[in-house]
Amino acid sequence: MNRIWYCCVVKSKVPLMTRINGSHFRAGQHCYCSQTDEASWLLFDGHRYACVLTTDQAKATLETRRDSQNQRVLAPKATEEKFLRSVYGQTGRRTRKDRRFW
Repeated sequence: MNRIWYCCVVKSKVPLMTRINGSHFRAGQHCYCSQTDEASWLLFDGHRYACVLTTDQAKATLETRRDSQNQRVLAPKATEEKFLRSVYGQTGRRTRKDRRFW
């Protein structure tokens, strides 16, 4: 699955407190976000923790970074692979050595 990841900043921690792993994010933290469908967003700190947000929570919590032409700044291309490795313990490629079946 090809998600488009954007660079963002957590502007308020309060809406995150009700979500799983929400306590691991802090105000002012730079992280990455991706829209999964019309109703939910993925928030990833780039290292270990991820959180699923509703659209309303994402609007209240996140501020996307913008460039000089006011376009959203895209995250590095390796973000999706980092996300899969940290959350699921693997990349998009499955190997016999890992012995994981998900």
